[in-house]
Amino acid sequence: MKRFDRDPKVEKKKPLTMDRLLQDHPELSSVEREVYQVVAHGLAHSRDIAEIARRTQLSELQAGVAVQLLTYKNLL
Repeated sequence: MKRFDRDPKVEKKKPLTMDRLLQDHPELSSVEREVYQVVAHGLAHSRDIAEIARRTQLSELQAGVAVQLLTYKNLL
């Protein structure tokens, strides 16, 4: 039996560039944009709120809310 680490049928979502993100989602706040950049570039996992907060210089509450909003908008 062959074992796969990931499902070959499912493609990994490519992160949007900042220009494309702003074009497609002009309603995003600056905090949401900062958090998206950190997560999209692989600097922190979306579940690691403390690391996102540290890298973006935001409070954990601000980072957590931004992650929730980005998840709700299907961007993460």
